[in-house]
Amino acid sequence: MAASAEAEVQIDLAPRWIHGKNGAEAAPAVLEDKILQIRQAIFEDYAALCAIDAVAAASPERRDRIRDWLASSRCYIAAGKDGVPVAYGVLTHDFFEQAFIQIVMVRREYLRQGFGAAMVSYLQSIARGSKLFSSTNLSNGPMQMLFAKSGFRISGYIDNLDDGDPEIIFYHPAG
Repeated sequence: MAASAEAEVQIDLAPRWIHGKNGAEAAPAVLEDKILQIRQAIFEDYAALCAIDAVAAASPERRDRIRDWLASSRCYIAAGKDGVPVAYGVLTHDFFEQAFIQIVMVRREYLRQGFGAAMVSYLQSIARGSKLFSSTNLSNGPMQMLFAKSGFRISGYIDNLDDGDPEIIFYHPAG
């Protein structure tokens, strides 16, 4: 999808709705007095994405992955009203040629404040096709709850990716 087809998104909690492409209401956001801006990430955001990502500090592989996501124009970054980057997400269309939320990462000090849900809602609003998938480990209860609250349902699971921690696949009708 061309970057020009995607508008920056602003979430203003007064109306308590996320506004996506063409100003259409896409999903509720409960961020109290915060305003969230979501846009396509650019390479200049690399350091901010690494700072958000709890794994990146210790993992050169994750930092390389972040570079790949930036190069592919599939990464989106969210900033609070103060301009501080607080979350990022990656949306691909490579999961059996279906839309797939590959990752949603929220900066540690901003967890459980609605930023992850806002990112998922935004990615839902820009996904192409009729199906949207994502996944998380069985051990990741908070992400499972976020998917459930966002209207996803379990579609299956994959064993043997992480020893003893199956990957749960989630599905949501896109659009």
